[in-house]
Amino acid sequence: MKPSTLSEQVVDRKKGHIISPLVDGFENVITLKSWSLERVPEYIWFALILDACGRETGLQYCCNIVEYIAKSFPNIHSLRMSSVIKSDNTVQQHIYNKILSLVDTEVLTPLTAVIDRKMSVPFFESFYCSSYPLENRIQKLESITKKCYPTQSYEAADIRYLVALYHMLSGKLRLLVGGLDVDAMKHYPTTPHDSEIIKLYRSCIRNIESIEMPDNNIDEFVNIFWERMSKMTDCTLAALKFKKDERNYKDFLEKTKEALNYINVCQKEKSISDDKFSVAFGSLSYAFKTFAEVVDHDLGNTIIGRQSARIIIEVYIMMKYLFLKEADIPDIWKKYKAYGIGKYKLILLKLREGMGNETTHVVEPILNVLVNEPLLEEFTEIDLKYFDKQAIREKAISVGEKDLYDIAYDYDSSYAHGLWGAVRESSMLSCGNVFHNYHSVPDATDAQKLTDVTSDCHKYITKLLLFVNDSYNMPKWYLDYLEEFPNG
Repeated sequence: MKPSTLSEQVVDRKKGHIISPLVDGFENVITLKSWSLERVPEYIWFALILDACGRETGLQYCCNIVEYIAKSFPNIHSLRMSSVIKSDNTVQQHIYNKILSLVDTEVLTPLTAVIDRKMSVPFFESFYCSSYPLENRIQKLESITKKCYPTQSYEAADIRYLVALYHMLSGKLRLLVGGLDVDAMKHYPTTPHDSEIIKLYRSCIRNIESIEMPDNNIDEFVNIFWERMSKMTDCTLAALKFKKDERNYKDFLEKTKEALNYINVCQKEKSISDDKFSVAFGSLSYAFKTFAEVVDHDLGNTIIGRQSARIIIEVYIMMKYLFLKEADIPDIWKKYKAYGIGKYKLILLKLREGMGNETTHVVEPILNVLVNEPLLEEFTEIDLKYFDKQAIREKAISVGEKDLYDIAYDYDSSYAHGLWGAVRESSMLSCGNVFHNYHSVPDATDAQKLTDVTSDCHKYITKLLLFVNDSYNMPKWYLDYLEEFPNG
């Protein structure tokens, strides 16, 4: 199935949700059933037969078994192993004898790693081989499970055909004559997987098999399968590691420091009395120091690196917004400074109330000086809303940076807020053990390394530098240097 695009999604503005077109209108009634987790263990006995005999012969044998069960034992509600081993011992023995008339005992021996005497005496006695070591049985089950686990694998499709065939032969399912479903059921076993038409057949088979048939005999077999196999096998952890950006950003840092110091000297008067200059270059210095920390402390492949990128982007968008609104709001620079100091004032007031005593990096005397620096704090208002009553997204749109916000800022915000997508990407290792359902494991060894964000941070700080340059001319030698700096 082709992945849907953003424009195809259904936006429910009332609920604040974006819904896939596949489930639009059905999201509250759909019950998801997992092929990999819930059904593969149930049908793995067919997978073992197909693997041992090959597809052509294996499907012939399995169809023979399916037909025998459907016609001989109507009280067995499905081909699930949980249904079979819950059946009467005599019925089980007939089924196992039928299987043994077609294949050797060793074919289903691997399942005795899960199904012991307590679970099914007839199965264990029919298929247990003392000469087949437990380690080999585990390895065989692992190999087969890996093949069947993907819901659209060829092996999974073969098994799903057998399940659909049972539903038809047992009278639980009827198809309309003349439909593609009928052709799929008729020709699937003799159609090779590399033919063009079988793509349609596999799709039909998946749809038919996915129709959930009631089965009151299903018990804890699936849970037992995963529990026992997971306990008998170890995690096989894998970490992602990406190359570092090897460009010489140290030289960029030194040249930028030199240029900023030049501006400080040449614009000294403005730094004393001009709120616009103070905010523009103070914010630029803040973003630059953030980038310098990424470079100096080698944070490009880290979580902090992504939060640093977000900081630089937000400063860039905010500066563009302030410059845009300056004509309409001449004192916007003073208001912006007061807004930030007001945030500090609120923290200071909370500290005076005795809050946050356990926090050591928030120092009350420093906040007290900063809050009262521009004027006495009693004359500073605290604004509890966004600055200028617009969220950063609206500001980004108004200054033509929607794409930058929608991709980079939104992605990096997941890291700033510790959302699960960021946690999963950065702090969980992937386990390659199918018996552990390819779960993720907390990265206790700090092995996972992310893609390097340094290059993007450099692009964002350069954008900010050039934007500020439009109003405050930087040295020509520095602008020439920015233009020549390699962008990767």
